[in-house]
Amino acid sequence: MYLNEEGRKRLIALVEEASHPLGFRKMIEVQAQRLKGTLLGRGHYTPFYLWR
Repeated sequence: MYLNEEGRKRLIALVEEASHPLGFRKMIEVQAQRLKGTLLGRGHYTPFYLWR
């Protein structure tokens, strides 16, 4: 996925606003692990949704 400058700023703002008990860095790590598991056939990918 490619984002222009405005899109990057908006995405970063949404991620920083996201409330997650482990923090947004851990949230991104968990999503990467979920995606990896799905690509390796170990389960179903469940995304984390950012709601505004």
